[in-house]
Amino acid sequence: MIAFFNEVGVVHTEVMNALKRAYGQAPATAVLCALTILIYLLTVVESRSIEHNLSDSWIADHWTLYGPYSHGLGWLRMVGTVFLHSGPTHLALNMFMLFFFGREIEHYLGSGRFTLAYIVSGIGASATVLLMDPLAPTVGASGAVYGLMAIFVAMSYRLRRDLTAPLILIAVNVGYSLLMDGVSLWGHLGGLLTGCVLGIVLVIAQTTRGGKRG
Repeated sequence: MIAFFNEVGVVHTEVMNALKRAYGQAPATAVLCALTILIYLLTVVESRSIEHNLSDSWIADHWTLYGPYSHGLGWLRMVGTVFLHSGPTHLALNMFMLFFFGREIEHYLGSGRFTLAYIVSGIGASATVLLMDPLAPTVGASGAVYGLMAIFVAMSYRLRRDLTAPLILIAVNVGYSLLMDGVSLWGHLGGLLTGCVLGIVLVIAQTTRGGKRG
């Protein structure tokens, strides 16, 4: 047991040091990553398992998105689920994508608008799951990340960048969602659609705000 907690402590230290370096580049992105990792580590401590961290976890029991539990204050699961991840691989993939896209989007939109876009994308993904597949327990930031990918495309279009790479990345990820079991297709599509709307609104708003300064 001591070795287990030592291992968790080493991982936590290394990750937090990396996030401190990232904070200067994109503070909101770094904070979102740090918060998500912290919640993952709390579920690890609760469950005493790195891989099966959502088992025997109070946080997982109360934050996992699940239609029958969405009544009353259960709607808070629509946000909480974004910060829950099942195992280190799931966490690492989403945090890599969040950091990869988040830095540039935050630099373009500003920390406040970026954070709003991330949370709203996650809520859009959760709402789609509750509408289309309410009996499937769902966790993860993937829907919010899909929203960021859509916003990144809108931003790249406005900046007249080549759209080939981000569009291919989206296509590959959607294909992965279609082919793989245990992946929330509706969550991904809901986040992507929400991001498309936010991309148009926020990029236009950012452009208008920039024009007024001129």
